[in-house]
Amino acid sequence: MQGRNNKRLGRTTRRAVLGALGLLLWASPGHAAEPAYTTGPATTLPSSNTGWDYITLDQATGRLFIARRADGLTVWDTKAGKVLATVENSTGANGVVLVPEFGRGYTAMTDGTLLAFDLATLKPIERVKLDEGDLNQGFYDPATKRVHMVVGNRPARTTWISLDAATGKVVASIPDIGGADMVDHNKRNNQHYVAARNLKGGPVLGVIDAATNKLVQKIPLTGGNLHSVASSEANGHVFVPVGSTGGDGTIHVYAPQ
Repeated sequence: MQGRNNKRLGRTTRRAVLGALGLLLWASPGHAAEPAYTTGPATTLPSSNTGWDYITLDQATGRLFIARRADGLTVWDTKAGKVLATVENSTGANGVVLVPEFGRGYTAMTDGTLLAFDLATLKPIERVKLDEGDLNQGFYDPATKRVHMVVGNRPARTTWISLDAATGKVVASIPDIGGADMVDHNKRNNQHYVAARNLKGGPVLGVIDAATNKLVQKIPLTGGNLHSVASSEANGHVFVPVGSTGGDGTIHVYAPQ
């Protein structure tokens, strides 16, 4: 591999959560003078008492896609303040990826299927089985025209799955990485990141080369219930919170080397 894709991540520091929040507040002295957010009218959605997971906003249309698991994928019109639809055959909706470029949406389902639906009509296109574990979250990489999904709960052999965004067909998969809630893409580093917690050898930060779709690094993390990962386009740093339950209660910070 050539260029920046060949860079590996190295940990720079671990920051206590309260310290990091304090730094953010200190850096925004004018924030307190800004108008406070207030709540608007509330709407109660009929529910089977299921848990919710991810929400995704279509910035162009103002449609909010709410993954309500057993209650399906609910589409909320943020401008009109009302439900537009619950997508058919969407029971088990977990995480939503929108690809307006191809007029499609993709929903990761708790039974390991992937639901593709039409963004204009909100009608399902197809629902296909991808894995025996549950699909959790994903994202769209416009550079490669691929949608990437991660298997959330299969410790024996969890998987990262890549699909053609235009057709929804699987084009590649990476075994032994996944078991995660959140994933991230960094354009500066041209890398994908996965905070993988459900692995036999313990939790790791997985680093994937976006150009080749190859796993290039597994960084072991000490204990903790990994949940999220985020990265900075300004300096390429990657941030992984490690919970205090079984972990050290800090944010691990990594940088390209």
